[in-house]
Amino acid sequence: MDRIAFILDASDEIEKKGWCSQAFPSPLFALLFPDGLFQAAKIYTDWINSQTMQELEREDVSNLKTFAKIRLGVLTRFKILMPHKQIEKSIFYYLLKHPKNVTFLYKIVDDLWYFAGDKSLDHNFYTKRLILSGVYTSCFMEFLKSDSSLESIEKKLDLRLLQVSKIPSIKEKFKSLLKIRI
Repeated sequence: MDRIAFILDASDEIEKKGWCSQAFPSPLFALLFPDGLFQAAKIYTDWINSQTMQELEREDVSNLKTFAKIRLGVLTRFKILMPHKQIEKSIFYYLLKHPKNVTFLYKIVDDLWYFAGDKSLDHNFYTKRLILSGVYTSCFMEFLKSDSSLESIEKKLDLRLLQVSKIPSIKEKFKSLLKIRI
């Protein structure tokens, strides 16, 4: 059996019990995921990442600026996540207790920056990913709300991107105020 199909088939149990061994009572779980729940979460998340990138590859982004590509990437990811909201919630709460959880977020934002064409190799590489992590996390918190919709996530994303777009002008004002070079 396909591992993703196995997880998706268990979505009702995951919704009731969370991301835990009780949600996967079948002995097949141990065969499909010998390293347990974390491995299952990683495989599922990698699948979502792959679905997102496949969807984005179908888009003509040749005339889009980087900012618009990032926006498209984030919205596409949430469009893909929406039918799997309960699984996402359960994995999120499970990963809060796991020390390697940051690798999941890093992979998401790194993929999005790769899609947007980021080729930076200096400190901007890390700064961009850190900033997008905050934007994405804010949108994910909106996604977790029971009454959230793609429209509410889009509004949150646009607000956060507007705030981020002001960083360069704030930096310039700060530099002129202190009369130093940063």
